[in-house]
Amino acid sequence: MTESMLRAMDERLRKSGYLPRRSDLLALVDALTANTSSGGSKSMILQGPPGTGKSAFAAAVADAIDASFVVYQCHSWTDADELFVGVDVQAAVAGDAESVRQEGVLVKVARMSATGMVVLLLDELDKAQERAEALLYDWLQTGRVPLRPGVHVQTNTDNVVCIITSNDQRTLSDALFRRAARVMMLPLPTTQQESLIASRTGLPASVVRTVWKLARAVANAEGNAALSVQEGARLASAAYNWAESSEDLQIFASQWAARTNKGREAIHNDLKRQVNTAWAEICRARKDAA
Repeated sequence: MTESMLRAMDERLRKSGYLPRRSDLLALVDALTANTSSGGSKSMILQGPPGTGKSAFAAAVADAIDASFVVYQCHSWTDADELFVGVDVQAAVAGDAESVRQEGVLVKVARMSATGMVVLLLDELDKAQERAEALLYDWLQTGRVPLRPGVHVQTNTDNVVCIITSNDQRTLSDALFRRAARVMMLPLPTTQQESLIASRTGLPASVVRTVWKLARAVANAEGNAALSVQEGARLASAAYNWAESSEDLQIFASQWAARTNKGREAIHNDLKRQVNTAWAEICRARKDAA
């Protein structure tokens, strides 16, 4: 029974364009089947460097279980009240004071949970100050969202999957860790990264393999361990569709693989062989497709 559930979820996530790790599947199935009637929530904390698919996993989960997808992007100035109270910028600009104050993301999720499944992504919570994080504790345990003193909205916690991501800019609190499964996300194996890029771009495997090898070499030259599959897909597509010379490929590699001058210099000096190999594969693939 357990393996059949895991296989079914694996298939659904793959159809959504996400290649799950075993740890992803186990945490997700455990969350989806958790009984929250006595307290607690269906929650996960995804940890790991940028570019390892944490946000993509949340989007794929929403698609796989046919749930509404709500995203809240945390930032360094996230205020504790922001999770409960939102601001309508258009109303503020228009001077409509009565409409400026809006319901925050947790209130919206609580109301949506009354009628169906919701996946809430609290992205990069480690960027927010700890006082904002502290306000999640009661909601994750009880589902209560305060509106004003003595008044709250109750979340149907059986209908909400809360996915919290962290790039480890600061350590999240023990109180938060106690309320959610902790899933460490490391970069996928290279072959799986290439498979994802190929599926997203529709490009030949030989082009993807050589261009992604070039991109990773650029990242390694910079000491960057967080080059994302999305960047690789954009580089491969741009190079295949628009480059007319190896010099053009160098330009696109500078735009999508390099983040510092050290990487840009490596493209033009130390990585000429990788550039030429990737360019040769692009030319060969174009000729075969003609």
